[in-house]
Amino acid sequence: LLPKPSCDEFITMDMLEKIGADLAGANRPPVASLGSAHEATYAAKFLRLISIYSEKGYRFVNGSAVGNPPRSIIGLLDRARIIGASSHRALELEAQLAQSALHMYEGRSF
Repeated sequence: LLPKPSCDEFITMDMLEKIGADLAGANRPPVASLGSAHEATYAAKFLRLISIYSEKGYRFVNGSAVGNPPRSIIGLLDRARIIGASSHRALELEAQLAQSALHMYEGRSF
């Protein structure tokens, strides 16, 4: 098997804050100048991929909180999943997959 790629350039608080802001915009209409359900879909997919392909990324994302006041990434994903269930199927699916990726290794050591 090939080794997992390095995701160090994506594992920064600044990047996580931006991803969190996109997830927080899940309920905005697509014409909003801030993040909307479309951006939230890509944000959820990014979190899933970085959690699956990087152990360091998984540890960094899992349990992190972003924004002011701080909101957990898991909580933002749950909110995005619920919003997606009513209005954006791709968002619902990507948020659910990201949640699964973050819970998949919970309690296990690498």
